Amino acid sequence: MITPHSIEEVQKAVQATPTLKTVGGGTKPALSTGGTLSTGHLSGVLEYEPNEYTFTALAGTPLSEIEEILAENKQFLPFDPPWRDAGAT
Repeated sequence: MITPHSIEEVQKAVQATPTLKTVGGGTKPALSTGGTLSTGHLSGVLEYEPNEYTFTALAGTPLSEIEEILAENKQFLPFDPPWRDAGAT
């Protein structure tokens, strides 16, 4: 399993591996061939503009973390995320 710690490492892995199965929290397994790329170490909200209703988060950020940040400004995701309590990203 490939476990990058930066966006640059993700880019290198994608360029070097013809087929990858991307795994975040592991809540939605899919059939695939090739290597597995884990986004587990790529977590965090990079930007959040409450007045613009926008945020940028890394691929491995748990939805629960995003929901907590939004709730501080009485905001929420406009959908009911599946597998949130199981650690979905």
